[in-house]
Amino acid sequence: MLTRLLAPAVLVLATFTVPALALDVKDVFVKLPASCFDAWPGEDNSAIKDPAKRKVLINSPEDKVEEVGRPMLVWKVEADTKNGFIKIDSSGDGEGAVFTMALWNCKDGTKLAGVAIEQWTNVANDTDHISFWKVDGDKLTEVTKDILPDLNLSSFYSDKRQELVKKAAKDNFRWWWHLPQKGTTIDVSAPAIELIEEYEPLANPDHAYEGRWDGKKFTWVKVKPKAIE
Repeated sequence: MLTRLLAPAVLVLATFTVPALALDVKDVFVKLPASCFDAWPGEDNSAIKDPAKRKVLINSPEDKVEEVGRPMLVWKVEADTKNGFIKIDSSGDGEGAVFTMALWNCKDGTKLAGVAIEQWTNVANDTDHISFWKVDGDKLTEVTKDILPDLNLSSFYSDKRQELVKKAAKDNFRWWWHLPQKGTTIDVSAPAIELIEEYEPLANPDHAYEGRWDGKKFTWVKVKPKAIE
């Protein structure tokens, strides 16, 4: 009798790792840690620190933003997904805050997110919070220390005003960061100071700086100050 030897079929299961979907600027905004909003105005800023509430805010139609944003002291939201940019304005009478966030594409396929909160009053504008985050899939890792330039308030002024600059630094005046909505270059300027007689000599700084992005890092270059809207 002919005996058939039946070889058992071997089933090889290949395991595929499904890559995480890339986050757009709205997704990153929702995933930001609560610490990014510590400088947001209000005695209780827990609402804007809540990711679920931020998700509702950033996806609200324009005519609903003021209603949704009222508990967060938000009255205007601009979400430019094409350029990877978000701008949020707080309500305020004579003072307030502006949140901005920008995304950069990295050569390794990840993204870099920059977050800034500008504090403004009738007499001064500067930045109260700045942080940077590597966005790899759906994971955010802080890289602020790797990005910040080696500057201080005196870097924006000539030697003849350094004593006044030292006093301004003690009075908590800070640099003013301008994250780009278009292009990839960051502008960093001295604080805008107006109507403060003591600091009038600092109203016109001597220097400003640009952070020029090459897909891996920023190169910081001293430039002439320019008008900032």
